[in-house]
Amino acid sequence: MDAPLEVCEERDPKNLYKKARRGRFDSSPGSMRPMSLPIDPEIVVRTHQQSVEESVASILEQLLPRLK
Repeated sequence: MDAPLEVCEERDPKNLYKKARRGRFDSSPGSMRPMSLPIDPEIVVRTHQQSVEESVASILEQLLPRLK
């Protein structure tokens, strides 16, 4: 999954990113500590540019041929 930090914060129903920014804890990747990105991911889904349906279709399109 690939989305900017701002989008992740907007989607965060438990407000974990806001709590991390206030110092309550620092376990949210990307908020208070750097997030390590995969060097060569097999599938990338840019959820801020696609709907849920498009994201699922993208994953299935890439994954199903590998299962056959």
